Amino acid sequence: MKRFLVYFEGEPGMTAPDDLVRTMDGLKELLRVAWSDLANPLLTLFARLEARNQIKRYGAELRRHLQMMEAMRNRIRQQSLEEHADHVPETPKLRFLA
Repeated sequence: MKRFLVYFEGEPGMTAPDDLVRTMDGLKELLRVAWSDLANPLLTLFARLEARNQIKRYGAELRRHLQMMEAMRNRIRQQSLEEHADHVPETPKLRFLA
């Protein structure tokens, strides 16, 4: 059975979205490994149960991070809309030529 140690803490220069993406990539890798462990025919009943529990745990954590990423993007989008709300584009002056 393969085991991976994943370090989730971000580097000092990383922004929050970079940290979330890095964490989500790590969780995807952990899910991949847990699924491959579950496919091993030599696993005991307890090991299969543990692999299923890991898949559930990693899946829930990944969903939570995806929701955090979506909330962050919505917050950034809303801030951008608020910043540009007072800037209304000028109506073009059109003339019909016959």
